[in-house]
Amino acid sequence: IMTCDVAGVGDIDMLSEWSFGKGNEVAGMPAHSAAASSPAVPVKQPPEEDDPTYATGDQIQVWSNSKKAWVEGVVLAIYTRNQVADGYSVVAGTIKVTSGAGVKWLLPDLVKTQLRK
Repeated sequence: IMTCDVAGVGDIDMLSEWSFGKGNEVAGMPAHSAAASSPAVPVKQPPEEDDPTYATGDQIQVWSNSKKAWVEGVVLAIYTRNQVADGYSVVAGTIKVTSGAGVKWLLPDLVKTQLRK
């Protein structure tokens, strides 16, 4: 989490989750060794829920890390392509929201957990 203070805007939380490594690797063992030690078992995936869609101006709730609570807010912008906005490099799928806690830029990997209608 990176918090920036922007004049006239307040705190901006820049959030992202990163994953490293390969999903089938076991520490110290190549992926093929881990797979060879147990038979392949199909994994049943949970049904996908409909992802809510957001539009500029939508009334939303956003998770505030500083308040440790959901707060009412409004979608300010939705970025559908990689671009520079307000001096930041923004990746496609980022949603910018405002709330009583300030302005937050939600990267695509956090929209499902940090934003709701």
